[in-house]
Amino acid sequence: MTDKEYINPYKIFNGVWLPLGLLERTELSQGAKLCYALLCKYAGENGACYPSQETIAKDIGIKKRQTIKYIHELVNNKLIEVEKFGKKQTNRYWFLMHTWLEDSLRKSIKRSALKHTSHSALKHTSIVRESFKENHNTKDLLSENKFSDAQTLNSSSKSKRIKPKIDYQTQITAELQKFGTLKNLVENFIAVAASRNKTGAISESRYLSLLCQLSAVLTATGDEVIFKEALLEVIVKGVDNINYLKKVIESQKQKKTRKEANDDARFSFLKGHQKTGGGVQTSIAEPKHS
Repeated sequence: MTDKEYINPYKIFNGVWLPLGLLERTELSQGAKLCYALLCKYAGENGACYPSQETIAKDIGIKKRQTIKYIHELVNNKLIEVEKFGKKQTNRYWFLMHTWLEDSLRKSIKRSALKHTSHSALKHTSIVRESFKENHNTKDLLSENKFSDAQTLNSSSKSKRIKPKIDYQTQITAELQKFGTLKNLVENFIAVAASRNKTGAISESRYLSLLCQLSAVLTATGDEVIFKEALLEVIVKGVDNINYLKKVIESQKQKKTRKEANDDARFSFLKGHQKTGGGVQTSIAEPKHS
């Protein structure tokens, strides 16, 4: 007779959920992953959530400053966007489309119909009651909320009628223009990504996501020539991985730094050699007359 008691965890636990696409990423800390899962838990019908930082810290079992650090990590990796409303209201968090999430989203879409709502339209609608309750504990409601139940209920019917579609094409065109003379090269990179698919095409959301990531990499690089050379290298190799592009850029930067250091050293050597009169002089002696 054993004193061990067994349980069957199948569908009995309430908790948080983390997409496998994020779980497998080594770029994210474990704390940031858990923070993302907590934010997903609080997400309401409109796709946004706004728990206080104290609430997140309490749920995870960490200090507030650690929560802030993890939120910054998610923002820097372009997984969420933070909308601030001042000291008396909690921040609102929006979840961004990311290449890491594509496989998870593709499977989820098969299970349920996704309703796309634009970011700008959602900003002008009040929060529905269900989302409101999910996102706040009692303390948050008393100290930070400015929405009354009456306002929330009155706005819920209006917000449900708003179902604008995301205009990806306009955003894609705008992002492409930012690359200037590099536009054709960027489009070639996208073509490499599309060639990986059986259909030879790429979804508009993925297209836009790649453009945004490339734009961020270009800005971080701060050198258009290095970015161009690195992007050309990955295209020639048939690679569409942004992280690999970053490694190539870093390698190009190191080569440039070494070259500049060698050039400076050579210039200093020649300049110093000239000052000391060190140089090879040749003379032709006149023949002696007998």
